[in-house]
Amino acid sequence: MSLKYLCNKAVLNTFARLKQFRGIATRYDKLKRNYEKRASTEALYFLERITLRNVDNLSYW
Repeated sequence: MSLKYLCNKAVLNTFARLKQFRGIATRYDKLKRNYEKRASTEALYFLERITLRNVDNLSYW
């Protein structure tokens, strides 16, 4: 698979995960600052989950 395809797939999957939160999917947060703050908070939440999952899967021994 090409790198362009993989990057596109990663971006689309990230937005699909963020849309699980109703405020992001329907944009209930009308003010720009509220929307950006909520989107960044939820993105950090997913990043933390992915990071912790990868750390748990590491085997040191």
